[in-house]
Amino acid sequence: MPSSDEILNEYVTCSKGITYAVYSNNLIRKDKTLNNETALNENNNQANNQKAIVLLLHGLNGGTHQFANIFKTLINLDYQFISIDFYGHGNSSLFGNQNKYTEKLYTEQIYDVLKAKSLLNENFIVIGFSMGCIIATHLSKDNKISIGKFCLISAAGLAKPRYRFLVFLLKYNIRLCLKLAKRYSRSVVSEDLVKKEYYNFENHFEEAKKRYEILKQNHEKFMETFLKVLIGIKLQNSKKYYFSLFKTNADVLFIYGKNDSLTSYIYTQKFLEQKKEYSKNVKMIIIPECCHLVIHEKSHEVDHHLIYFLK
Repeated sequence: MPSSDEILNEYVTCSKGITYAVYSNNLIRKDKTLNNETALNENNNQANNQKAIVLLLHGLNGGTHQFANIFKTLINLDYQFISIDFYGHGNSSLFGNQNKYTEKLYTEQIYDVLKAKSLLNENFIVIGFSMGCIIATHLSKDNKISIGKFCLISAAGLAKPRYRFLVFLLKYNIRLCLKLAKRYSRSVVSEDLVKKEYYNFENHFEEAKKRYEILKQNHEKFMETFLKVLIGIKLQNSKKYYFSLFKTNADVLFIYGKNDSLTSYIYTQKFLEQKKEYSKNVKMIIIPECCHLVIHEKSHEVDHHLIYFLK
């Protein structure tokens, strides 16, 4: 991570939680009020000549630290940038129910931070990694902030939903719950249902009670998710969000590792082949000999393509 002289951090109080944000020390500040028209005109001229602010959105299993190498590159290029830890990741925390993490929640979190930093009216370039790419498409669809370019690294959402669900399982270590969900996927969870599995229920009361509580607490969440995966339905219709992104005038760059089995470039490639009318603004780069973590494994190559894309 760059030194404290080059990058700042703070905790921002948002509507639904506390957000840890990091940003470059040259990030423009809008909290000073100008007292005369001349100063205002000068400020507007400077704003028009400003490079767009880079907004970085991390992946499912990370936080702002995933962009440490890119931060250095942006500092060397004198770009202003800001990144946050999404709720439930890194140093950010959500008020209330800790299980209600949604894409809408994350986009609202972004808007809250940008509003707190008086940046909502600025122009942005978005760099997303894995899950962050899906969040980026939501920002595009919302159209609440001005985004001229999207760099989407190892883009999730165009991968097989089964892979994405496995990542979710690994993150929360809930294989037991998946096993139980599969067993009861077409049943209503009840105490009687659990009792039937124990011929001598009284002697296994604690075990049965514990199992029932696990099922009861996770039933709704796991039934919905598991059944969607089981019958081949997407966890979410991410393609429509990417399609919406392509319909904008923004430039889009996909970067993938060739050996990425988690979010394979093949699915994005096929998707783009079906939408050739948007190929003018959409490019894809496949970096050999690396997998999903191309952002770390081939950081120099990613930096090279990123520098060219930012120009």
